[in-house]
Amino acid sequence: MEPLRLDDPRQLGPYHVLGRLDSEYSAIPVPGRRYIAREVSGSRTVVVTVPPAAVAEDPRYGARFLTEAENARRLPQTLRLPWCRPVDEIGGGAGAGLPWHAAPYLPALPLVSVVDLHGGPLPERTVRALGAAVAETLAALHEAGLAHAGVAPGAVLVAGDGPRLTGFGDVRAAAEDGAPRTGAPGIVMEFLPPEQAAGGRPRPLGDVFALGAVLAWAATGRAAPEPELLPEGLRDIVLSCRASDPAHRPTAGAVRDALLQEARQQTAGSGAGAPAATSLDATSDRAAGVLGPEWLPGRVIAGIVAQSAGVLAAEVETGESEATAGVLAPRRGTALDGAAHPATQLSSQGAGRDDTTKGAARPGFPDAPVDTAPVVGAASDRGDSSRRALLLGAAAGVAGLAVGGGAVWAATAPSEHKPTAAERLMAAHRTRRRLKGASPQPRWRHDLKGAPVHAPYIWRNRIVVLTGRTETVGLDLRTGRRLWTQETVRPTGPAVPVDDELILIPSRSVAVVAARTGEIAWQDKRYGRTGRLPFERQLGVDGSSVWFAAASSRGERVVVAYDLDHREESWRSPLSAEAGGGQLTDDALIVTAAADPKSADDEVLTSFAFARKDGAERDAVTYQGAAAGAPAVVDGEGMLLVAAGKYLRGYDLSAGGKAKWSVRAVRGAAGEKVPVFGPVAVHGGKAYAADGGYAVHALETATGDIVWQRQYGFQLPERPTAPDVVVSPSGDTLVVADDYEVDAVDARDGTLRWRFADLRDSDGVPGGPARRRAAVTDDTVVVLSGRAVYGLPAA
Repeated sequence: MEPLRLDDPRQLGPYHVLGRLDSEYSAIPVPGRRYIAREVSGSRTVVVTVPPAAVAEDPRYGARFLTEAENARRLPQTLRLPWCRPVDEIGGGAGAGLPWHAAPYLPALPLVSVVDLHGGPLPERTVRALGAAVAETLAALHEAGLAHAGVAPGAVLVAGDGPRLTGFGDVRAAAEDGAPRTGAPGIVMEFLPPEQAAGGRPRPLGDVFALGAVLAWAATGRAAPEPELLPEGLRDIVLSCRASDPAHRPTAGAVRDALLQEARQQTAGSGAGAPAATSLDATSDRAAGVLGPEWLPGRVIAGIVAQSAGVLAAEVETGESEATAGVLAPRRGTALDGAAHPATQLSSQGAGRDDTTKGAARPGFPDAPVDTAPVVGAASDRGDSSRRALLLGAAAGVAGLAVGGGAVWAATAPSEHKPTAAERLMAAHRTRRRLKGASPQPRWRHDLKGAPVHAPYIWRNRIVVLTGRTETVGLDLRTGRRLWTQETVRPTGPAVPVDDELILIPSRSVAVVAARTGEIAWQDKRYGRTGRLPFERQLGVDGSSVWFAAASSRGERVVVAYDLDHREESWRSPLSAEAGGGQLTDDALIVTAAADPKSADDEVLTSFAFARKDGAERDAVTYQGAAAGAPAVVDGEGMLLVAAGKYLRGYDLSAGGKAKWSVRAVRGAAGEKVPVFGPVAVHGGKAYAADGGYAVHALETATGDIVWQRQYGFQLPERPTAPDVVVSPSGDTLVVADDYEVDAVDARDGTLRWRFADLRDSDGVPGGPARRRAAVTDDTVVVLSGRAVYGLPAA
């Protein structure tokens, strides 16, 4: 632990700052200032991170900093990340002081300090074990569709039982995508993938490049060393990770496997047998097998113990100022003397050398442990004496070194405690202000037994209706409390309104239920699975009429107009192709076809128009440049908008479907394919659509003139699909939902209001993320993510 400087903060949120985690003389900067701090109540010790001093007052950086911290906070909830240090508290920003986030304190040294303490490059076994653990964490992140975007020497902390990866999203926080990151605060270019240095969005294979750069530095003490300087056993792995072309880099899982295989071969060749198992083997993945005894040099382990003792001494000093005197009374001149202990000198270049230390590789660090025997005094009034006694025993007794520091971690792990009066008071007065762009706190969350598969529908700003494969559920929009469950109707699509009290649930029949209770009002089984004309697809609802496609067992397809008031058909007309979707205009129903009925070899989008009054069919229209099945929507003013691959096109229905305008998707980085558009939403003469490059477009439906274009999302899957977009009833809020996150955007100018990123609930089904679905009112966004439903503030 390094001493504080005059310009360092002394208080961050509820935490009293004890000292710096990183040395100010380090040759490798970190993208943030990290402090060891203790809660004012004395119940826990944490590591608090704040932005670099150069951008501490920049509100844009602060917003990105807190957004990435919130993303990191959500990681451990559903992912198994044994070597990742979690973020569990966030504060500050937006007029509330310096932005910060906190994580539980674990006796650990930054990798930069570890290399300093060792006096140069680390042993190959240490580098290999460290790399396997970090690669294991990255592989878990990548399988979930996430990119870490922060792997660097400063992001790796070394504890006795293994490394801990921190810094999630540091690259994204340092600079927005699309802006060159040269000179970005806390970013070292040698550890940044070339595609990210140019402004590209962080991707999983960029993490692999950064991991290779970290291993090269740990093994040589140099950033971007020449290949011949790398140890032979690491050379091929490191060079493949550092390939300039992402396509030539291995996956994180492949890196982990290669490092573990070589480690086992080296151990077997030395005659030492397989790596010893540790106490973590039962809960960790394969990397735990190479993190047994002696994976760290003794000097590094002693440094970790020294840090733990220094933190304890600082806690005692602070605690005495808060009426805890007598809990501990350290002897002057021992390891618990904060002024004399080497923990206050770790990695401090220029510190005075101890004359009694013989053969020390670094200034200020002895070869052998010093006398650290403590004197334990009276018990604390807070009832925390047992934890402090354990902490003293681990910090003073170096016997824990034999098990790789495991005893030190076990003794200093945060213990559960009852909230103090101060903690309860702070919780009761917690601010609800949120920094712009930061993830909102959900108003509620509701977990379902099965995952709904259709978008939520919000009835009259009161009830959220969720349709799945086997049931329909109604939730209170305000609280998320379940109001009713309907299991008789098997839904095939999202619910739609019928009148002020009823909703239609698309199923294998026409089923109308009461929105308040979920009870079936009536059902017409003629269009059921066993009926004469089975229901196939809903095409439109307006007032007391619903239009749908149906098909007989003989293959006969028809469009049916159904009067909900009288519960009878108004008309039916033949349909010569399978319906892909339907849109209503003032006087017609436009049905888009899934294939060209004239030529199966030339599958272009075709539409059929039926008069709303009597079903009279008008001429079919073929839209050149639009593939069959492409997402399409009518704007209500005679324009059909089609997501035609990498183009968004507007066709004038009054002019026989003539193409009137076209907008191209935003091109990605060099070498990337131009992404394709997804579904289109329209409101008030404007159209909104996103492409697979996570660019969102707002344009005038009549002319195609662009109102604004922006890019969102912090990573892309290997095969990106365009996000869905939903517009609020007022047209003020646009919600963008994809497989990984949901963004709320100001529809007027595209400004990002917030980003909500959760991870899919563990349901035993592999395969990673699932498409998020969203519905929005003017003040609430409902997000469906797997089996979890969230209610979020729209603003």
